[in-house]
Amino acid sequence: MSTIKNYIYNVSYKILTLLTPLITAPYLARVIGSEGVGIYSYTYAIAYNFSLVAKLGLTNYGSRSVARVREDSNELSQTFTEIYSLQLITTALASVAYVFFVLAFTDSYRLIYFINLIYVVGIAFDIDWLFYGLEQFKTIALRNSAIKLLTVVAVLLFVKTKDDLSLYVLIIALGNILSFILIWISFSKCTHFTRVNFSNVLNRLKSDIILFLPVIATSVYRSMDKIMLGSMSTMHETGLYEYSEKIVYMLLGFITSLEMIMMPKMSNLMMKHDDEKVKNNIYNSMLFVVALASAMAFGITGIVDKFIPWFYGDEFLDCIKLLPPLAFTLIFIGWANVIRTQYIMPSGRDKLYVYSTILGAVVNLIINAICIPRFDALGAVIGTIAAEFSVAIYMSIIVRKALPIRKYLTNCVFFIFAGAVMCLAVYFIGTLISNLYLSLIVQILGGVVLYLLICAAYIYKMQQSLYSLLTSKLKRKRR
Repeated sequence: MSTIKNYIYNVSYKILTLLTPLITAPYLARVIGSEGVGIYSYTYAIAYNFSLVAKLGLTNYGSRSVARVREDSNELSQTFTEIYSLQLITTALASVAYVFFVLAFTDSYRLIYFINLIYVVGIAFDIDWLFYGLEQFKTIALRNSAIKLLTVVAVLLFVKTKDDLSLYVLIIALGNILSFILIWISFSKCTHFTRVNFSNVLNRLKSDIILFLPVIATSVYRSMDKIMLGSMSTMHETGLYEYSEKIVYMLLGFITSLEMIMMPKMSNLMMKHDDEKVKNNIYNSMLFVVALASAMAFGITGIVDKFIPWFYGDEFLDCIKLLPPLAFTLIFIGWANVIRTQYIMPSGRDKLYVYSTILGAVVNLIINAICIPRFDALGAVIGTIAAEFSVAIYMSIIVRKALPIRKYLTNCVFFIFAGAVMCLAVYFIGTLISNLYLSLIVQILGGVVLYLLICAAYIYKMQQSLYSLLTSKLKRKRR
């Protein structure tokens, strides 16, 4: 299946992921309020860290390992069985550790904590990495879409007041584990279990632990900020940060869709030593990701003062000052993800990935510890920006001899300029139209059209190789 088809499947699901919070997030903001959102965010962040221990970095390690042997059915079965056996062991250990943590170290929200145990135990059923490695993104996208719609309907039907917070957590957790279980319907068509050699399982543990370290480090600056906010500030501030970050991560889904598609593809190309295709893919991906990230970051900045009151209501007005700076992490994350998933990890240079994420985690913890007590949620935003920027810079430095980083910067900076122009135009449109809903519609449509026109002119004039690639793909589609 082609990269474009895989991307369409993944983006279709990400669009659904983007659209469903347009219904649930405003609804929940008004029903359970900022404090309820903060409690959910705080307790889930803790459960999420234990689920990462259960998964032990197997998403990246598993998909890469499967991609390397997918053309040999016997090797594929052996690889899957060994990795999945390791996953069952780590899930059992993480689940026991989570229960001990809840009983020993928590007093408040204990019911919510135990409901979130479903997330940790559910990792035992998660074999998405197998389908990622086989590049069967359609299966995952269709399953996730069905479960996403089901959970949205359940939330709207059953969550009615602030007292229904635990019910909301249960619905989301059950939807999560159900999505893992359903994927097993397609398992027998892909591979099968074989006899386990536990010495091989232990060898895989040694290899996987290298990829587990960056997962933990990433979790420090992706979820620890909420834990630190909940501990050092208030649940209200945690809720503000959670819903600001939620918008950013909804948009980030469009970028990570490309990431999950390209990593197994690049692993396969590197195994075949097809260096020219590797370099072309990285270059085109970098242009695409920065163009997309710039559009989203500058676009949300241009409409934030009208978007937040409409989307979340008056209780979340402070998100207006949090969202714009947080949105610009999209550019840093997108840049670093291309280098990570299309060069560092496919080439097996896992230690470089480990160092970069540890750097980001350390920066995030230090900045959070300094800024959260003084600036509350804004302090967490500052910490996140510093962490993502440091990771992007570090990754660029360590691969500068292998990849033309200066060329990427030179060609990508235009999209930041185009985004700034669009942002100013969108903001100006907002000052002319007083009606909130009409203003948002005109701002969004006008911004999209303006940005696409500017980028199309640039690609046609300055990026002939990318222009030729896009036109050739369109011609194939017409046929």
